[in-house]
Amino acid sequence: MVEVVVKTPEQKWENIIWREWRNCEDRTYAQKLFELVADRPVKIPVILVLIILGGLYFGLTGGLLIGNLIANKEVFFIVEEWKLVWDKKFILGGIFGGIFTGFLIWTLTFNLWTWKRFLLCMVPRVEPLVLFIGPSIVGFLYTFFYSPFCKMKIDLGNSLSFNLANPLLGSLFGGIFGVLIGGMIIGMVYGIVGGLGGGLILEIFSLLEFSPFSKISSEQLSGGSVLGVIFVFFFGLVMGVFYIFLVWNNKGENLKWIDYGRILWFWWKKRPTLFEVEKALYKAWSKDWIETLSLLDKNKAEPPSSEVLILNLESPDWQERFLARHTLLYLGGEVVEPLIKKLYNPSPIKNTIIHLLQSIAYETKERLASKVDRLICPKCIVHVGANQVKIKNQTYITFYGCRSCYQSRDFQDFKNIKIIVVLDLNLTKDKILENETLKINWFKFKKLFDFDQIEILQASDEDVERFCIQIGNDEDLLRRKRYKKISCIIGKNCNLTQETINMLKNIFGEVVIENF
Repeated sequence: MVEVVVKTPEQKWENIIWREWRNCEDRTYAQKLFELVADRPVKIPVILVLIILGGLYFGLTGGLLIGNLIANKEVFFIVEEWKLVWDKKFILGGIFGGIFTGFLIWTLTFNLWTWKRFLLCMVPRVEPLVLFIGPSIVGFLYTFFYSPFCKMKIDLGNSLSFNLANPLLGSLFGGIFGVLIGGMIIGMVYGIVGGLGGGLILEIFSLLEFSPFSKISSEQLSGGSVLGVIFVFFFGLVMGVFYIFLVWNNKGENLKWIDYGRILWFWWKKRPTLFEVEKALYKAWSKDWIETLSLLDKNKAEPPSSEVLILNLESPDWQERFLARHTLLYLGGEVVEPLIKKLYNPSPIKNTIIHLLQSIAYETKERLASKVDRLICPKCIVHVGANQVKIKNQTYITFYGCRSCYQSRDFQDFKNIKIIVVLDLNLTKDKILENETLKINWFKFKKLFDFDQIEILQASDEDVERFCIQIGNDEDLLRRKRYKKISCIIGKNCNLTQETINMLKNIFGEVVIENF
């Protein structure tokens, strides 16, 4: 049998594991995947993005605070005379100072940042919906408080104006709140969006004539703005330090949080095929996976029935589910039809089946597509071909395998071998392989297969007619296109009628009578 090797573009196994972790629906399996990469160091570009975003955000808050404390130092003890100011030099200084502080902290703790600790800081502890609504409410309340006295305005055609600073403040404080109840960057993203949304809602409301904000002067509540900034900054600072300490102290053992928030990570990367995942797991070769991969090798050597494997896709044991998926992938084309049948019945694992079918399509294409003209299924004597099936609505997949039985594992290399179908009542053998020629006894085989030539040595008109009827009913489009290019040789001692010979001429490209 021929051994076919799949060659695919080389990718780092960690990247493939991350993509599978992010996209798979099997939560226990996802946790096992995460453990493979949990203790590996975080990549520098990721840390740089975190430093820049965190430094920018918290530096902005700090700069705003310091600028207002300095601006109001003359009336420090007269709160009602405080005014909220947006001093660019303090804001920019705070941003650069925040980024510098982030780099300093990273430099001092460089070797301590593993993915386990990093993601525990990043992944939210609450429902994403809560993470969005909470900052929205906070942003709404802070904007409500600051609305009367923020002076930064945008005029649209002198007919509409609104305070730009109000939604900005709402997003700033909503973002801090988001960090406190969720993960750092994820909370910041949801917080800014939520806070900005809440602020804009109130800002639109304040444009209405009956809004109470139109009747309140900025001088009445000017001091409260700075007090609010001070309160939020110090509250965020204290809670933020407590939050980091809490995460660091648990040493990254709370994997439930990580799994809960994984849908928010690497969302731009598509799920890898099962074939790519399997290669990555063998490269990682963790001691925790040795038993599972050894069982997979055993399953490939002696595969259970496809019925058992499909049932195991819903097993309560994660290892059985994993082995079922990857053994079905190994079996390839022969399990496509039972998987399609399962797919069209009510099932909670439809997405798993679709991904499995897509993985079979990918793996068989990589392994067989370039060899369709030379690989033959030994059972059917049919070449490998592209087989298309519908998996949902108007979605189709194309997998490669025997065009007759669909199997995609067991093939013989017939690169320079000519296949001849023989009609000879005196021939006792099923097959004869000699001199780069394989002769198949049609009287023994009794079904259609791929062939390059026909030899009729000893057969009756009735035998040849049955053969021609079988050819005429052939549903294989690839074979039907080739019949007019195939030659049919009739032995001189085979007494066929002219009517039978004419029937052969109507089907095949050339019919000749020769001595054998």
